[in-house]
Amino acid sequence: MLHAKWYEDARGRLYYDDLLSFADSYANNQGVGTWTSYRSKQVKRCNWGRHRIPNSGDLDQGAGEFSPTDKYLPYGWQQYRQAWTGQDLAAQRRERAAWWK
Repeated sequence: MLHAKWYEDARGRLYYDDLLSFADSYANNQGVGTWTSYRSKQVKRCNWGRHRIPNSGDLDQGAGEFSPTDKYLPYGWQQYRQAWTGQDLAAQRRERAAWWK
């Protein structure tokens, strides 16, 4: 399932809907699905989203924005927290890097 919001202006141009991105409840470009390994054929749940991750359970402790709970920091969330909660510029550069290349 994919959820994406957009709006159209009077001239028919489409825009990504970020009009309420400052609001606590804002979320856009959210997806819920599965990921299947090419090698082992193992299937895992895969959820993503802008500002909030759907069905994330206790991963998200944030009140006004996404913030991972302490128990998930050892699983790759420490740098994310440093970058966006701690405003660490070096961590932000690492988060934005094209890790898949």
